Amino acid sequence: MIRVHVLNVGRGDCIVVEFPSGRLTVVDMNRSEKMDADSLAEVIQTWNPSGAANDRLFYGAGMLGYKTLLQRAGYDIELTDPIPYIKALTQRPNNTDKVFRFISTHPHMDHLTGIADLMQKVGMTNAWVLPNSYTQDFSKLSESQKADWALYRSFRDNLQCTVTVVRPFARDTGDYWTEDGIKILGPNPALLKTANDNN
Repeated sequence: MIRVHVLNVGRGDCIVVEFPSGRLTVVDMNRSEKMDADSLAEVIQTWNPSGAANDRLFYGAGMLGYKTLLQRAGYDIELTDPIPYIKALTQRPNNTDKVFRFISTHPHMDHLTGIADLMQKVGMTNAWVLPNSYTQDFSKLSESQKADWALYRSFRDNLQCTVTVVRPFARDTGDYWTEDGIKILGPNPALLKTANDNN
């Protein structure tokens, strides 16, 4: 049976798929202790529209803590740290002892934060990263995010990779996915060009 785990990571996503083969797939990664400012504002506005402006003001002034702000909004869903969650899955009987495939949907940091920790603390066999020309503004990255970006770039640019980098396109077949019944529906070269052209 295939099991799909959709983790609440605040912004971006982290989806883990357990295949009957025991292989684990991680699609994207975001590891943070708090929601980013945009997601937090969206949650507060959605869950507590009448008090949202005042609550955000008090939070911004340091008069209201992060957890208190979410509790006042009626949102009590904790963020999940993907690393211990995934590590626990690798310890289940019949599962591989590391992530078999990490799939990067696109190179924004809310989909990459934590991949260096994933590599170091859990491990991975192959990474799916398509060629692109996206760059990061390093002044906006934390030190750990700089390590995440460096690892992503090593995958993207084939810089001394310690894992197999896979770049499947629509209708491709291959040893890294066919045996798990995965069919590649996209992207195609035209879609990849459009994504690169639009950063």
